[in-house]
Amino acid sequence: MKTETLLTDDVRMDIEHELSTFLLMVCLIMAILIALWGFACMIGALVTSSPADLMTGLLHAMTGS
Repeated sequence: MKTETLLTDDVRMDIEHELSTFLLMVCLIMAILIALWGFACMIGALVTSSPADLMTGLLHAMTGS
């Protein structure tokens, strides 16, 4: 009776590709979370004040006056 042995030397993992894919996904998830937070802040600012107040606040912040 013969026993067949499978060699696993042919399985190659490209760790650089896997790591870069993982880090890209982490960056994308963080970017989505930051965008959602900014959108929520904008909605909160629009609820508490008018769009005209937001524009004057932006102009005051940019000009420093």
